[in-house]
Amino acid sequence: AVVSSRVRGGRGRGRGRGQQQNKQKQDNSGGNSFIGNISFDTDEKKEGRANRFKKENAISVSDTISTMMESAIKRGGEDVHFSDVHLVGTMTSLEKPYLRLTCAPSPDQVRPEHILVKSLSHIMGKWKKDQNYAFVCEQLKSVRQDLTIQNIQNSFAIKVYECHARIALEKLDTTEYNQCQTRLIDLYQLK
Repeated sequence: AVVSSRVRGGRGRGRGRGQQQNKQKQDNSGGNSFIGNISFDTDEKKEGRANRFKKENAISVSDTISTMMESAIKRGGEDVHFSDVHLVGTMTSLEKPYLRLTCAPSPDQVRPEHILVKSLSHIMGKWKKDQNYAFVCEQLKSVRQDLTIQNIQNSFAIKVYECHARIALEKLDTTEYNQCQTRLIDLYQLK
């Protein structure tokens, strides 16, 4: 008993079946409209899918930064790049000690740009008054860190790095000077 392909969905007798199936899809669509095989879901269904997607992919900024830092440590301490993460600080203190990041900072540990502007002015005022390089260097490194975490790469960032480079050169601190110069080259190219 050999069954030919014509009987089982080949080109012969099966013609017209697709039209019947499309009609059934329209009848059983539950309120959705179809054109061919394309479904146009109701807004309610679309919203439900969007909410599921948000829940499945909800990762906090701190979790993302933590993951980036962990992978950088595994790679042997390479730099962490914050360009994919958008964090805006909420800290309002003008002075903040520089600490090497070992975990992801939360927004309350990072100063936003408008506070960093005030902080730079405060630091430069202290530099002119006291000439305390250890304090100024630590504070400028902290400002630079906050800029990096928030991915701020504008004229203010250039000003911070230029100020720090100038003071470091004045104090013959080639390590800090070279770090600032390297970053300034990148910032000037973005301009």
